Amino acid sequence: SFATGVAGTVGDKKVLVGDTDLFEEKGWRVPERTERRVTYAKDSGRLPVVVGREGEAEAVVVLSDEPRDGWKETVTKLNDKGMNVVVLTGDSERATRLFGGHECVDEVFAGVPPEGKREAIRRLSEDGKVAMVGDGTNDAPALAQADFSVSMGGGTALASDAAYLAVAG
Repeated sequence: SFATGVAGTVGDKKVLVGDTDLFEEKGWRVPERTERRVTYAKDSGRLPVVVGREGEAEAVVVLSDEPRDGWKETVTKLNDKGMNVVVLTGDSERATRLFGGHECVDEVFAGVPPEGKREAIRRLSEDGKVAMVGDGTNDAPALAQADFSVSMGGGTALASDAAYLAVAG
């Protein structure tokens, strides 16, 4: 697996922030209780970030996205109009269980990087028109590739990226 995170110092203390693979790679101790918290967070579709000091993990910060209000109704309405709904996300497969469980979602692809999303939109476009809804800067390539795009969230940077890619791409 690929270790991610950052090592540094705060004052005169060595600190490490990242995933458990990074802690293992650096030879830092991860107590069993911390491992359990990490496993629980991952099993819940969330992203655990381990924080340690002076050679030992001391805390877990858990990050997650919450589905936007009205997503179920929106997906149902799209399906009722005869549209296929495909979820492309960079999140883990565990994080996508909610979407995959909806009867109107046709397919879910997890762990897809930005260029993978763009390629998926290109391939889907071979069979008809494709709309893309994105909520992060990493969605910009796919938004630029789609026939119709909706940018949600921190729109300025995303819109700039998508506009640039549409012109330069």
